[in-house]
Amino acid sequence: MNIPELEGIGPFSLNVKGGARCSPFLAYLRPVMGHRNLTVRTEARAVQLTLSGTRCTGLDFLQDGQLHSVGASREVVVCAGAIHTPRLLLLSGVGPQADLEQLGIDTVVDLPGVGRNLQDHVWLHGLCFEAKHPRPAPNNNLGGSLAFWRSRPALRRPDLMILATQVPLVSDEIAAQYPIPPNSFGIVPALVRPLSRGYLRLKTAGHDGPLEIQPNFLAEQADVDALVSGLELGLEIASRPAFRDLIKRWVAPARRMNRGETVAFLRRSCMSYMHPVGTCAMGSGKEAVVDAELRVRGVNGLRIADASIMPTIPSANTNAPSIMIGEFTSRLLLAGGGIVPISFAVPNA
Repeated sequence: MNIPELEGIGPFSLNVKGGARCSPFLAYLRPVMGHRNLTVRTEARAVQLTLSGTRCTGLDFLQDGQLHSVGASREVVVCAGAIHTPRLLLLSGVGPQADLEQLGIDTVVDLPGVGRNLQDHVWLHGLCFEAKHPRPAPNNNLGGSLAFWRSRPALRRPDLMILATQVPLVSDEIAAQYPIPPNSFGIVPALVRPLSRGYLRLKTAGHDGPLEIQPNFLAEQADVDALVSGLELGLEIASRPAFRDLIKRWVAPARRMNRGETVAFLRRSCMSYMHPVGTCAMGSGKEAVVDAELRVRGVNGLRIADASIMPTIPSANTNAPSIMIGEFTSRLLLAGGGIVPISFAVPNA
């Protein structure tokens, strides 16, 4: 996958060390856990940034039901992801003034882009095939190879990713319509350059209140058209000789579909790829939340270092780009003379 050519088929790139999956925690944090200048608190929920005027001086967090405060002499770096980072800013009065006023939150900095520009990859949990022979034990993160492809020849770069999965990945709606045999596998088309944009916003001013998260999947007709091509490509792959030798029968769908049936099928199988980005986007325009050095506009002493700063979603998995953002931030901090470290964990981060 890591070659100059944008389009083609190849084996998965996996984060593996010593035969086991290697997470950013194992690679970056565990080796330095004993350092004196590092404190890690788990099962802690960041609830609000502390601001002195427009300067960020620390944050409040809950742990074991108790509210704690921690201060920073230089900077706070928020890495809570594309959902919880904008939530934390909004709770702290940094965001669209009109939205904050409706909830009774005092606006410290009016930043219209906080929570806007939500993007996510879309994949279709639907194509399922009963295997002709018993499946071997799963490996390689349930896959093995994938393809990057263009939904239309006129596109300059691929907008589709196609995966073959060792287990059936089907939505609840597809499973209700098609009984799925246990000895099955899947082909999963994914849209990696979506045009649809969504948003998130607070529904209450409470730190534990619900969020309104609207990804607006398939809002743009171009996204529907691209996924129709992805579904048709998946079925064409299943019809090739190599797959015919593996397939006992098509399960979902049981046959080729017309355009209307294909659109209905993809709407029932459409799922988040769990790659949300963009809700605190980098840039220089009115909607930009951070600058080129990840500093929150209008707030001193505050940076963001996670997928929320991506102005446009990458056309591949967001794991490696998110790690690159962390490495880039570390270089910025070292170049600026370092910080008093603050480490906190957000549930499901």
